[in-house]
Amino acid sequence: MKRKKEFDRSIIFIVLIVLIIAATALVVHLQVRSDVITEMVDAGEEITMLVVVEHDDAPLFTQVFLYNPTTRRGAFFDVPGDVGSILGSLNRVDRVDAVYRDSGVDDYRRTVERLLGVNIPFYVSATVEGIGQLVDLSEGVNLFLDAGISPDEGQPRLLLPAGNVVLDGNKTATYLLSYAGAAGEGDRIGRNQYFLQSLFDRLGDRADYLNHARVFSYVNRAVETNLEPRAFGRFLTELRALDTEQLVYRRVQGNYRRIETEGQSQQLLFPHFEGQWLRQTVRQVRESLASDAEVFEDNAAITLEILNGTPVNGLARRTRDLLEGYGFNVVQIGNAESSDVEYTVIVDRTGDTRYAERVAGILQGQRVYSETSQSEDGDAFVTVILGRDFDGTVVRP
Repeated sequence: MKRKKEFDRSIIFIVLIVLIIAATALVVHLQVRSDVITEMVDAGEEITMLVVVEHDDAPLFTQVFLYNPTTRRGAFFDVPGDVGSILGSLNRVDRVDAVYRDSGVDDYRRTVERLLGVNIPFYVSATVEGIGQLVDLSEGVNLFLDAGISPDEGQPRLLLPAGNVVLDGNKTATYLLSYAGAAGEGDRIGRNQYFLQSLFDRLGDRADYLNHARVFSYVNRAVETNLEPRAFGRFLTELRALDTEQLVYRRVQGNYRRIETEGQSQQLLFPHFEGQWLRQTVRQVRESLASDAEVFEDNAAITLEILNGTPVNGLARRTRDLLEGYGFNVVQIGNAESSDVEYTVIVDRTGDTRYAERVAGILQGQRVYSETSQSEDGDAFVTVILGRDFDGTVVRP
């Protein structure tokens, strides 16, 4: 009778060794594998992200953040919720933020993509409370307030004094809901963008701490994002490289029109020239971020006068909207002496053509002259005289 073979225990030992090696290889792979943000930074590819701060299940404000990792320059592009658009996903003309309420942040991202004409692969969305948690985890955000504020009834009873202020989570809610929310449209946008600049600056400074395993779990719960945790952590680290002192600020410009939507009348902001102007502005901002040219000082310090030398009604006003979208301070618009000016001219009034050349670069104008006599307004650094070669967005060659 044959003896039954004994089970070779060495096989178990070999199998265990193989499993340990495989598990070790998997752990090493997970630790050293790259993420999408690292890959884009290494390749010098632009990172574009939708940033939404939400309140009462709707966007309180929306910014598109553009960042060039090669030049380390960035921009915020404000997208008001009341921008009017044909919303294919909802099959109607309505506010763009209606998509957020009805279909969620990812459909909203795609809608803003089409509006701006730029690929926006990533989004980060957070409630006001979630933003407050990020601020607390970062140990506060420093801001300078030009005026103090006492919150309205029902808001946290915190006074924000004028001057330098360190916001914690509760004060952040006061700032976003009362201080920024109570301002006029232009000031509100500026205050929201200033807050994001300060927040991004702080997140970059505290990136090592925020990426600690125990802390990052709280960071990740404070926001909603389509970035994997590793990629989101890498994004926080990359904010350390962002030159927050030279951020570019832009916003959607257009005209308000009243329309009927599902039986209700509402005022909506429609971008100039059916969005062509807006998409061109985005392209120019992206080109500026990628350029190695010296960054100019704040455009708000550059005062402009715009004169319409064509028979096209409202051209100076629309050009004012365009250039104010680039941050310039337009102090005067009007008509030129003639309505039959053939070529657009940009006139320097300071004796230093840098300002005029900056404007010419945006309008793609070639005729820049220096004439130190006063403009009609008297305070303008640059006078723009629009000619027939200006198509409403750029000067045609």
